[in-house]
Amino acid sequence: MSQTNELEIMERIALDLEGVEESLASSFNTGAEDFNALIRPLSAAGGKRLRAQLYLLQVASACARNYVY
Repeated sequence: MSQTNELEIMERIALDLEGVEESLASSFNTGAEDFNALIRPLSAAGGKRLRAQLYLLQVASACARNYVY
């Protein structure tokens, strides 16, 4: 794979990962502001994103090979 393709994939994954972040942020909104204040720092810390990144890489790879899952 050329370096250009790798950069394109990483840029695409970064955009997709923003969507994951938005989804996580909305799922942490429980309606109870006291609880939300406690869990916001956990979400902001950015942990537990490796699985999402690996999944997005797999999808990008499959799309690059014209596989459909």
